[in-house]
Amino acid sequence: MWRITASVLSISLLAAIAAPVAVAQQSTSQDGSSDPSVKIIPGWSYRPLYDAGISVEELLDEGRVLDRSGGDVGKIESLIFADNGEALAVIAEIGGYFEMGGTHVSIPWNQLDLSDDDLTAKAPIDEDNLADYTQFDESGILTKADTSKIGTVEADRGLDLGEKVFRARDLMGDHAYIANDRRWGYVNDLVVRDGRLVAIVVEVAAQGPSRHYAYPFDGEPQIDPGSRRYTLPLNENQIADIEEFDYDKLVSGSHTGAISIE
Repeated sequence: MWRITASVLSISLLAAIAAPVAVAQQSTSQDGSSDPSVKIIPGWSYRPLYDAGISVEELLDEGRVLDRSGGDVGKIESLIFADNGEALAVIAEIGGYFEMGGTHVSIPWNQLDLSDDDLTAKAPIDEDNLADYTQFDESGILTKADTSKIGTVEADRGLDLGEKVFRARDLMGDHAYIANDRRWGYVNDLVVRDGRLVAIVVEVAAQGPSRHYAYPFDGEPQIDPGSRRYTLPLNENQIADIEEFDYDKLVSGSHTGAISIE
């Protein structure tokens, strides 16, 4: 599991998804010292997420792939991100298609056309051009450069990734921590907007029913392979000011529906 630790909030990222955000300020710990790892996020709003956000959990759970003629040929299994949160590619499993069972194909995110149709991904795949989907590096490692084009990948034994990229499920399910190394919950979902990972959804279940909160994704994470934790640059008081995230308001149908690849 990758470790992704938020450092400083990217002002350019927040400007794309929320009201103007004040410059991050350092907070002061109980002993009066400044804690540079804790940042203030005034202006953070769920509205841009509700209006045009994509639930990655929903996409991976329900996303289907269609061929050129509209036939269901497989499912979306993974979403690959760059370290800065840019959505790079989806990995789709094409099973039993033209006598090819369990073929995994990497499709660049920037070739996807999102529409309203039930989490289906229509791809220009047919018998004539299937041979064009050649495998990437024989090592089986999917690099950032590889994600810029369509190609087959080896995923039966687990997809190996190159540097500066991570898969959505490397982060989903991680324990979420806040300042002072306090465990806060776990990463339940990711939200994508305008081709970028913009929010981390954390499920908290302390002394009562579980609740969800969405926090901005910092654009410059540090990656530590093997870790199962994500550290939010916030303390308990700051988190208390963030309202509960309402999944019912996430308009996913119009953004995670049919995906057509030009």
